[in-house]
Formats: sequence, structure tokens, C-alpha cells
Amino acid sequence: MDVISNDIFKKCVQDHVGSLASEEEDEIIQGNGNKYEIAFDPLDGSSNLDVNAATGSIFVSWAMLVLNLIYLIYTRPNFNVYTKGNQPVCINR
Repeated sequence: MDVISNDIFKKCVQDHVGSLASEEEDEIIQGNGNKYEIAFDPLDGSSNLDVNAATGSIFVSWAMLVLNLIYLIYTRPNFNVYTKGNQPVCINR
């Protein structure tokens, strides 16, 4: 699941960022896009899948400073956290 999710994330963002770094990759990957960079863990907690514990994705994007930090949780409890300016925002579902 880690490899599949990593491939999906790379395919989705590579044309939109200058470079990307993934927990699943040994090297930084050159993007085809603009000045923004992204780092991510495409499937955080993947070892928890077989016991239905929390799994999610972590992203951070920046140019000179951190612009966005996003943590998405896919299993119960289901909530998403992102930054709005320098304030964290939590969305419960």
C-alpha cells in the first residue's frame, strides 16, 4: 500500500511543484512545476491497516516559508487538520 499510495501522490503533484520529497523515496524528486516544494508521507500508519487503526497522509508545502501543513486521517476517528495562516484548523467528520 505504501508503494501504491506513493506512486499516486507523485503522479498527482509532480507536474505542479519544483521538487518533492517522500518518506518512501531515498532521493528528492525533481518536479516539472513552479517554485513550490512539497514533502509528504503518503500513507502514515500503513502498518495499522490490518487492525483498522488510524492511517492517514501528511503533507507540507513551502516556497521560502511553510505555506501549508495538512494531516488527513482516513480511519476512525476521522478528522482532518490543516493550517490557515499560522493557525491549525481541525475538521471532524
